[in-house]
Amino acid sequence: MNLVIGAAGQTGKLIVAELLRVGKPVRAMVRREEQRAELENSGAEVVLGDLTGDWQHALDGASSVIFAAGAGVSGQFVQIDHLAAVALMGEMATRGPKRLLMITSMGTTYPERLPFIEAVLREKRKAEIALEASALEWTIVRPGGLVNTSGTGKVQLAQSLQVGGMVPRADVAALCVSVLEDPRSFHKVLEVVAGETALEKALENALG
Repeated sequence: MNLVIGAAGQTGKLIVAELLRVGKPVRAMVRREEQRAELENSGAEVVLGDLTGDWQHALDGASSVIFAAGAGVSGQFVQIDHLAAVALMGEMATRGPKRLLMITSMGTTYPERLPFIEAVLREKRKAEIALEASALEWTIVRPGGLVNTSGTGKVQLAQSLQVGGMVPRADVAALCVSVLEDPRSFHKVLEVVAGETALEKALENALG
């Protein structure tokens, strides 16, 4: 069972849809009861959990976790983007599962260049550092600026990109699902923006 945390978010919903499209079982964690119906109707198992409170039960029986949560407009980026992510790592280290894919953002290693989101990027970087130091089978996906246009299936992808840019959320979702069970992506950072290379080929180039 693949657990998606932040499944009611814009990117999270697309990850759930992509997992279901390729025939993978999905448990979608959402914070509010009114978010349940849409995801259940899509075919996902839904569990209620609040990253600032009770959520640990969502891990029961999970084989992997995709952390797609973010504070967004709530402003709780210390609590969600950093502290909740670290708490998740600790719980997974103790009880499993070991596979964690975490979506952060390009710019976490140079937050001072992006002053309008600098505070958020600094908290995301703290979570990245904790994950990199963990014994989990981790992958960090750092997208560029997220847009809601249709996915193209074509990206620029590398463990460290030298350019910035935007990327459709749908292509980020496809990337996450593509690498979820790929051990070549373990202990790797993948940065992604829109490009001209088919995702499958871009992954081969980035992961060998």
